[in-house]
Amino acid sequence: MGQIEANANRYTFVWKKVVNKNEAKMFLKIESCLEEINLTYLKDFKVTKETLLNDLKATLSYLELSNHQIELSNQ
Repeated sequence: MGQIEANANRYTFVWKKVVNKNEAKMFLKIESCLEEINLTYLKDFKVTKETLLNDLKATLSYLELSNHQIELSNQ
């Protein structure tokens, strides 16, 4: 959790450390999920912090297409 600092009789929330810590944890979770997707679908999706959104969009597009193809084959 963040901390509160007194500054000229005002309290301010010190959030930078909290945000950075949570961002790092979330990135590790994303990497873990991609590893599982790669093993399941025999793919090689990668993610970097610089291209995170585009990497996730590409993975999601693949999963949606794959899911749609599975649904069509089950009809």
